[in-house]
Amino acid sequence: MKNVNELINYLIEKNSEEQTHFGEGFFLTPISLDELKVFNAHFTQAFNFQPPNELLDLLKISNGFSVNGLNLYSAKEQNEPYYLAGIIEANQEFHTEESLRNFVAFCDESSSRVVYNLKVNQFQIVDSFTWEELESFPALTLAISSLLRTANIFE
Repeated sequence: MKNVNELINYLIEKNSEEQTHFGEGFFLTPISLDELKVFNAHFTQAFNFQPPNELLDLLKISNGFSVNGLNLYSAKEQNEPYYLAGIIEANQEFHTEESLRNFVAFCDESSSRVVYNLKVNQFQIVDSFTWEELESFPALTLAISSLLRTANIFE
């Protein structure tokens, strides 16, 4: 998927399939426009850069989600209908380790995570344990799409 609209359409299709097969999908309630403004301000303050528009577009259809081991962090930590880390809270926890302060993580699965590397200004897929770069991308959509494919999330 080359752009956020393709990714969103793909996720909507997969969420519909989950609803058909299991009686419920993986999407959570979308973030409201007011919540989006607050999140944007908090994210910018926490990380000294604006959240990617692609992330904001994803949060407008589902405020994070967890499916088949892939977790797209929500705007704020959630406990219902299941626990999902908030992006700011998760990264604050990661940043307690000084060597991880150059990364902002957006999603993860069991062996890797999608991050923005502040040092090199690129989105990357990194190893979940070592945080070593596995792949780099110019856009968040491309990184998430690659992770969906390589981790066989919907296979």
